[in-house]
Order: sequence, then structure tokens, then C-alpha cells
Amino acid sequence: MNIGQNIKKYRLSRGYTLDEVARKIGVSRQTMSRYETGVISNIPSDKIEAIARALDISPALLMDWSTVWESDIYDDFKHAKNDDERRAIFQRCGIPADLKQYAEQLLAQAPSIPQNAIPYSANHVAPILGRIPAGYPLFSASEIEGYAPIDYADTENYFWLRVSGDSMVNADILNGDYVLIRRQPCADDGQIVAARVNGDEATLKRFRRVGDTVMLMPENPNYSPIPVPASAFHTGDASIIGVVVELKRKFV
Repeated sequence: MNIGQNIKKYRLSRGYTLDEVARKIGVSRQTMSRYETGVISNIPSDKIEAIARALDISPALLMDWSTVWESDIYDDFKHAKNDDERRAIFQRCGIPADLKQYAEQLLAQAPSIPQNAIPYSANHVAPILGRIPAGYPLFSASEIEGYAPIDYADTENYFWLRVSGDSMVNADILNGDYVLIRRQPCADDGQIVAARVNGDEATLKRFRRVGDTVMLMPENPNYSPIPVPASAFHTGDASIIGVVVELKRKFV
């Protein structure tokens, strides 16, 4: 089995996607795919080490080298209490030739779940919107692009907003990103908010209070701040829809 096949085998056995491993080692998805398919067979040594770390195995195991174990490693292995401990020894020290078949079977199995582990289930979801329409805070089905998981049980207070444009790039919010908005009518100075001005669709900006004026600040020097009289938030001519609490980015 060549290194590309090994990478794919251990990646799949750990439930990682190409994008996840590519992101961890700092290459593109296409490069990662070329590693696995053998299109790139001469993988740089620093990338081999990075891939091994990402997959939680030794470079020797990834390279399929037969490993000579010292007697004390055999001793540790013999006295290991369970498969998790034996798996950890293989991952740390590589695989000796006489245990190769057993080791590959063991490493392909999922590690056991600790007894004190807290089960996780993405039971809570919030709608994804491409824009916030004039009917806020009620969204019709035609305005919802889909749903995505959130960590909050009070789902009615949250929604995802798909970012359009590059006015917030210096805050690392890019075109096409998804930001999770917590609905609230006010904001602290410096928070990034979804706000509506003059009844228009929402804009995503940083909230700054300057005397009797609210400055909705972009994070891109190519855009100008939007000054809004503080009184407009009391008359309804402007409103804070919510604040950004989370960023979600897709790499495919």
C-alpha cells in the first residue's frame, strides 16, 4: 500500500474529510486529493509529518515502514489494559513487522468512548437567510435558504445570515461566510451588529457610539462609515436587529 492509500485509509478511519485534513496541514483540497490519489507521490517531508500529526499517527506508520521495537515497548504493549492503550502505542511508535496485520485492524476501529463523555447531538438549528427582509422579525419559508446547527436551546432568538460583500474583511468576515446573529435591540460599543437604516435591508457593521450619533463602521477602508442619529433608533427609522456571536465558513 503506497503513502497516498495510507493517508486515505487513516483519514477515513478517523472520519475526517479531505477539507479538514487539508486545512490542518495548510494545503488546498486539490493538493490533498492529489496526495491521496498518487498524482503527487513525492510528498515533502514536512507535509508527511503534518499529515501524521493531523491523523494522530506516527510518520513511520503513515509511510508503512516496518518498525523495530525495543523490548520495553513490547513490554508496555503486553501490559496494556485495553485496545485504546494498545492503539496509542502503535500511533506513537509505529508498527513492528510481526504485529502489522493486527495493528492495521485495530487502528481501523474507532476508539472507545470514555464513560464520562458527554453525548453531543446537534438538536438545535436556526434558519439561514440570504437577507433580512422588511417583515423582520418574522421570516416566511421563501426567505429561508436552509438550517444549520447552533449550540443554543432558545433557537427563536438566533438566525444565520449569509454575508454578501466585502465590507467586513478586516474582521475576517468574508463574502459567502455565515454569521450567527443573536436577536437583540441594542448593542455594546465595538460589537458587530446586523442593523437596519432608513427601512432598508440589513447591513453588517461594527457598532460605535459617538455622542448623539451611532457610527456603523465597516472593516474595509474602501467603504465609508454610516452615521445614524442615536434618536433614529428610538423613532424606528433605524434598528439593531442583533449581534454577531459566531462565524461559519465553508471551504467547498
